[in-house]
This record gives sequence, C-alpha cells and structure tokens, in this order.
Amino acid sequence: YFDRKFNEPMWFSDKSVLSHEEYIDAFIGMKSCDFLDNVSKEYPWHLFVSFDGPHDPWDAPEKYLKLYENSEFPPSIKDNMAGKPEWIKKRQQKHSKGMSSDDLNSLKQNYAGMIKHIDDWVGNILDSLNNRGMEDNTTIIFCADHGEMLGNHGLFQKRVMYEDSLRVPLIISDPDIKRRGKTDALAELVDLYPTILDIANVEYESRNLDGKSLIPILTDGEKKHKLFQVAQIVHSRMIYDGRYKFIHNINDSNELYDLQNDPMELNNIIKENPKLVHSLK
Repeated sequence: YFDRKFNEPMWFSDKSVLSHEEYIDAFIGMKSCDFLDNVSKEYPWHLFVSFDGPHDPWDAPEKYLKLYENSEFPPSIKDNMAGKPEWIKKRQQKHSKGMSSDDLNSLKQNYAGMIKHIDDWVGNILDSLNNRGMEDNTTIIFCADHGEMLGNHGLFQKRVMYEDSLRVPLIISDPDIKRRGKTDALAELVDLYPTILDIANVEYESRNLDGKSLIPILTDGEKKHKLFQVAQIVHSRMIYDGRYKFIHNINDSNELYDLQNDPMELNNIIKENPKLVHSLK
C-alpha cells in the first residue's frame, strides 16, 4: 500500500493480486454471515458490518473487474478552478497530474467492480438473515461514511466539501414501517443514533443530541426535518440549507454555491451575496 501511495499517481488502478474470496470485503462479509448463521434468536442482537471498499487503492478482484472491462463511464465534472481556493487548486494539480481519459475510465471500472463485489455480499448477508427466518423482526440500515470525488473537479478521495464527497446512500428497512419511498429532507448521519434508539424503544434526552430521529420521515413522510446540514473535516467546514452551500476554508478563500442553479458547483457566487453569506455564517 505504501509503495503504491508514494510511487504511483493518485489515479492509478489495477486488478487486485487477491482473488475475490481473499479480498478484505469478502472476509468481512463471511464473518457477518457466520454471525447471522449462528446467533441466538432468543435475545436481541446487533450486527455492524463495515466494508472497507469501495476505497482507494482502487484494485477490484479480477472476477469483478472483468464485468466492467469494456464499460465506458460518463465523463467526470471538468473544472477550470475559477473561484476555487488555492488549496483546492493545488489538490487538483496533485491528484490529476498526468491522467488521461483512459486512466480515469479504468479507475471507474475498478470502482464499479468493487461496488458490485460489496453488493453481492450484501445479498449474501440478507440471504443468511432470511434463511434463519429473522427478516420479519430485523431493522436494516444501509449507509456510508463519506463519498468519493472519483475524478469530479479533477479530485479524488474525500476531504472536500463538494457533493460527491459529502453525499452518501441511506436506506432504512424496518418490518414495522410500511411506508415506502424516498425523501428530500435534510438529514445527517448523526440522526441515525436517535433513530436507532427510537426503533429499539430506548429512552433518551433528545435535547442533548445534535442528531434528530428520522422516524417521523419514515412513518409519516414528514419533509421538514432540519433547516441545515453541516459537515467539517481537517481545515474546512460547510453549511447547506437545501439550496445554498457555504464553505468556510480556514486560512483560504471561502465559497458559496447555488445548488439549484449550479448543481456541479462550478460558479462560486460568494462575492455577489454578502448578506446570504452573513446569514449562513
């Protein structure tokens, strides 16, 4: 890993030297299935499955890479960096130096293979659950901790406040919640904590938490959940109100994007909107 990190460019990808059975996500999946195959049904239980992928280094198992070896993926968001802070410009130069469109597409093929591998293991885990007849009294939550820039804006990994780095999947399935569908409500990962407590019928003091239970959304389709989403990492933080995103970059210039009219976050409108910036600050 460290040889790759220091001697290969950020965008380098290749098929894994490991078979799909020896891959780290397979190990995690097998251990999860073993737990479900043997756990007692007499008592409540909790299983946290934390897959390692899809994560750099982007080396998919050969079996899964072959599924996408002829795939041509959509191009990434191109950004001339106008209005972007200096640290983002330097990050783009470092991440994309020497990268061709074929290099980027090859990385995306590996990324897709890694996702498919995890998808298969999620299916195996659900099969183990169903084989024990526990699907009717088990809550399932599927989410991720962060996104992946995957070449958009010439960037990779996370550590930035753009949509591809921030947005994650969140699917909640509970046998007692019959409502189906999706929501545009502003939710955050901290909301999972009180949501799980509510599902488990555990009492707690909501006023002491940053998270807010998602149960009203799940049961009644409530759309007004939170006024803002916030995030921070290393030396930047952001706040988003459902349309405007303000990014505060410590020791660098700040950013403001109108995601309704500029969903690709190419036009920094911070200079034209001082009152809005003041409000979001």
